[in-house]
Amino acid sequence: MKSFAISFLTSIVITAVMFVLFATNVIDISKIFPDNIFNQDNNENIVELPNMLNLTADEAQQMAAEFDVKMMLEEEMTDKVQAGVIIKQFPLPGFKVLKGDAVKLTVSKRDEEFEEDDMEDEDMFDEPGMDIVIETSITMPDLEELELNEAVIKLNDIGIDNITKDFEPSDNVKKGFITKYSPDFGEEIDNVDGVRLLISEGPSIKYATVPNLYNKSLAKAKQAIVNAKLKVGKITKVTDIDKGFDRIISQSIAKGKKVKQGTVINITLNGESEGDEW
Repeated sequence: MKSFAISFLTSIVITAVMFVLFATNVIDISKIFPDNIFNQDNNENIVELPNMLNLTADEAQQMAAEFDVKMMLEEEMTDKVQAGVIIKQFPLPGFKVLKGDAVKLTVSKRDEEFEEDDMEDEDMFDEPGMDIVIETSITMPDLEELELNEAVIKLNDIGIDNITKDFEPSDNVKKGFITKYSPDFGEEIDNVDGVRLLISEGPSIKYATVPNLYNKSLAKAKQAIVNAKLKVGKITKVTDIDKGFDRIISQSIAKGKKVKQGTVINITLNGESEGDEW
């Protein structure tokens, strides 16, 4: 009975100690169990971690909030990167975690001696983009045939949000999809120079000028309409003795007007006997 009591008390003490170690993250449970071992089928609670490298702690905090994950910061001394910049991330970008999980970020810290040594080089940080030394290179992803929002998300996921968007007509690429981008696929990019996207507006609208059909024969009127890249519409036949027979005496759209190619033009033909239409 005494040995049972001792074993029972021992198990309670061990359980309490392990609980404290897990609760205080002394033991990181994410390193023990595989990614997403819990709630694997609950896809709504799974997020793909963004790239937080080279961000400031404040920027990383904002991004962590957007992706609904917690942020754990620790400092590391370095003389290679300006103080206050994220230099390490665990889990790595693209790693899938559950919402509410913690992301461990290492922030650069510089010794006062390093800060003094860098005073002479202070001017190098005056220009935008020069305050961070990028240790990891980013290559341009393939954006061909992607819809605009898909392309933007793909760039944001690798840390690129400096995106210039231009639009152009295209007869070959569907409206809202990428026609061209710069830099080219596979080239190194950074968020300072950013990325330029060219997006399709869909087929270009082409216009035609309505010809003067008055007093033309029916055959010549039809030919003039076709030559202007327009379409012959309803032909109505009337009899007006004050005007020449077998001639066009009116048209549905006035001459000289700009209309889209393919627009239908209705005409009225003056004949010796009146009829409804041809």
